[in-house]
Amino acid sequence: ALQCSVANMTAAARAGAAHVLTSEEYDSNPFLDTHEFFDWHGDLPTVLEHVVPSMQVDTLVLNSGLWGELSDVDLVDAVFDVANRTMARTAGARRLWKRTTSRFKCGNGDRRCGRSNWARETIGDLVPLAAATRFGWGVTDASGPTAQLEQDSFADGIHPRPYVYEELN
Repeated sequence: ALQCSVANMTAAARAGAAHVLTSEEYDSNPFLDTHEFFDWHGDLPTVLEHVVPSMQVDTLVLNSGLWGELSDVDLVDAVFDVANRTMARTAGARRLWKRTTSRFKCGNGDRRCGRSNWARETIGDLVPLAAATRFGWGVTDASGPTAQLEQDSFADGIHPRPYVYEELN
């Protein structure tokens, strides 16, 4: 079975995937906040059912990232249900819900701003957190510890600095 990895990507594909947006690209990209910006998109239950098994993983970690609150109980339950069925095929498989890190956002509603205008924000994940418990998943909390950090522990308001990730992991 062919596995998706950097080992079987062309050099051009690796370079394209590794591109980091410049601030100009970020600010001027009308598709950044839509699925059209990314190479692929799909609903998570389908990916979990049809892609994850071929990856032969023994640990599945899900989190909401900073995409916003997951509040649709039916969708969240469908995700956890299919993930449980998919991971049941692997003996000793682990399933973890990782609460996402806290972040700072621009207090004036802009996409970019100086640190003096940052406002603390915690991404709500109460629905998937409750589902993780109901479906028997472990929970790793990155939200609580990062909610206590000051601005200088974040590189850009969203991403904690490497030493924070090292401590979390």
